[in-house]
Amino acid sequence: MNIDEQIKELEKQLLMALEISKEYVELKKIEQFNSIKKVECGEKHSGDYFKTEEQTEQVRWRADKYGKYYYLNDVGRVFSAIDEYNNVDNFRYYSGNYFKTENKTERYELNLLTYQQLKDIALRLNNGQEINWNNRNQNKYYFYFDFRGNRFVTDIFITDKDLLTVYCLDKNFLNVALDEIGETSLKQLLVEGI
Repeated sequence: MNIDEQIKELEKQLLMALEISKEYVELKKIEQFNSIKKVECGEKHSGDYFKTEEQTEQVRWRADKYGKYYYLNDVGRVFSAIDEYNNVDNFRYYSGNYFKTENKTERYELNLLTYQQLKDIALRLNNGQEINWNNRNQNKYYFYFDFRGNRFVTDIFITDKDLLTVYCLDKNFLNVALDEIGETSLKQLLVEGI
């Protein structure tokens, strides 16, 4: 075997080892996730975070193996799939793109688009200015829905940041969002989340 053939053979072996190592890392991530969920859910049975007869409704729904579920594809269409508990199904499940009904999948799509639209509005209104969470003199506006008053309310944070809340430096953030997105879609997003 000449030197070029030896190099090609080594490259081939290296690529195979790399692929095996990627698969190993992916399996380890899934195993680690499953073991974390096992502890969080108090599971005393299988090592996987899958819906079983013994689990309560507090655990997020997952179809039985070879059962049907719905998801959004990469162009925003609702598709159904058969859950084989493979890497694709697991990723959809763990990332939240996994639903029992078409209707829930469609609502997820609308909420996802509304959330991104809200982030885009904030970005535009900020005019390129970065939010500085260490700057106590910079007002960070956000809004929420007050169920008792049945209305949207604008508030200000200075140094605290809530999970998945969209902040803006413009005090008219709520009004612009209502004009561009609409009250119904914003309320649905705030009530249901993503």
